[in-house]
Amino acid sequence: MYQKAIEDLTNALTSKPTDPRILYKRGLAYFKNREFKKAVKDLYASLDNHPFETYEADIYYHLGISYSNLELFDKSLPPLTKSIELSYN
Repeated sequence: MYQKAIEDLTNALTSKPTDPRILYKRGLAYFKNREFKKAVKDLYASLDNHPFETYEADIYYHLGISYSNLELFDKSLPPLTKSIELSYN
């Protein structure tokens, strides 16, 4: 369903491989496509490249939910907690 978006965002990353917005959006597309391992990889890459502050809570939220969907529940709690903290600051 989100394959075209993934393809377009992957293409955009060829010219801007560390763009946190592109990584974030591709991570969300992978998430929507239920490709949670790939979503985790891109969402962490987005964080490593200093995304807009307004994206951070959403990135952590999707990381936590991705880990939950992978049944890695112990890994899901820290990002979800961080998401809540960022949402209230």
